[in-house]
Amino acid sequence: MMRYDEFKETVVDNIRDYLPTRYKEYSIEVHKINKINEDLDALCVINTDLKIGVSPIVYINHMYEEYKKNKSLPDVLKTAAETISNTHVDITPTLDYENLRENTIFVLVNAEDNKAMLSAVPHKKFLDLAVVFRWLIQRDNEKFMGTIITNEIAGKYKLTADELFDIAKANTRRIYKPGFENVVDLVNRLFPNDPIPNDKSVPMYILSNEIAMEGASYILYDDILKDIRTQLGEDFYVIPSSINEVIIVPCSTIDAEHTKTMLRNVNRSVVARQEVLSDNVYRFDGELSII
Repeated sequence: MMRYDEFKETVVDNIRDYLPTRYKEYSIEVHKINKINEDLDALCVINTDLKIGVSPIVYINHMYEEYKKNKSLPDVLKTAAETISNTHVDITPTLDYENLRENTIFVLVNAEDNKAMLSAVPHKKFLDLAVVFRWLIQRDNEKFMGTIITNEIAGKYKLTADELFDIAKANTRRIYKPGFENVVDLVNRLFPNDPIPNDKSVPMYILSNEIAMEGASYILYDDILKDIRTQLGEDFYVIPSSINEVIIVPCSTIDAEHTKTMLRNVNRSVVARQEVLSDNVYRFDGELSII
């Protein structure tokens, strides 16, 4: 069985043989991609006519895991080529400033765990977190194509991190409606055939968006937090359960230090590494209206 570095070189040398002929003039490259909480080797099949490097990609790290399972290099290459071909979309007409301005949202990530990514992207610090910006280049009911905005992209459109923040703040909850729901109500909605009683004695809530993806960013909206404070009638803790959502709990119902220990254990044993947000528990102060 090939080691990873040998496998990576073999993929680059042979993937073109499995791609349709329309990719004959495309460049085959490997780029180190700073994903949220992890770095991956991306196999990029790039149309060199595009002014911004957004193209169908697959991750060689994931290909290698499949190779180790079945040891069939041709099968792995064939699957990767099919993925590239099936997900290819001509995005050239949409790569303009107006599309970016209408379709950029923000995403919260852990600042310490994403130092490499943050060095290459415009961002703003928030607590122990960082706000980065995702451009949803194309989206419909079935799929979306997007990319984290890099310094290169921001430079092309002469946008600062502050300007991107204002753009994203206007877009994020317009594009994906926020949701605040009691945990029991949420479970019963997701599993209606086996409902559990909810006497409202479980004061635990989920704040996310309607697609339950990268919805922790709604803690960036002061008015949303103020509304929650009004509903609960007291200050509350924000438990960053993942980049996708946060848990809201009234301060009178839990011990913050114990909850922090539990959160750290859950982050190490349950939450997928790429979805971990923070080990810290935050408190929303109603008098100051800040976390």
